[in-house]
Amino acid sequence: MSPTRCLSLRRRPRPRHIARDRAYQSVLRPGCRSGRHREGTALNNLGIALRETQQFEEAIDAHTQAATTFHELGDRHSEGTALKVWAITHNERWLKRAE
Repeated sequence: MSPTRCLSLRRRPRPRHIARDRAYQSVLRPGCRSGRHREGTALNNLGIALRETQQFEEAIDAHTQAATTFHELGDRHSEGTALKVWAITHNERWLKRAE
């Protein structure tokens, strides 16, 4: 988002430019802040909460679904984050079983 969009002093766009601006934003960042992206984020957060309560199988499922969602959206950074916490969850599950 450009800095001028955040300034309250900027003139309000004319109606004919509103559709153009929306189309430009959707092309510029296609998957960002979509419902699917929020879904992936929620699944990842759910997995973290489940891991903290030692519900490892459910947490692994949530992280897997989050990684799949981000992969489908082409968001490699978020996909990598989901896979990282997926691996941490697997490790904690393994350590818990070894006790």
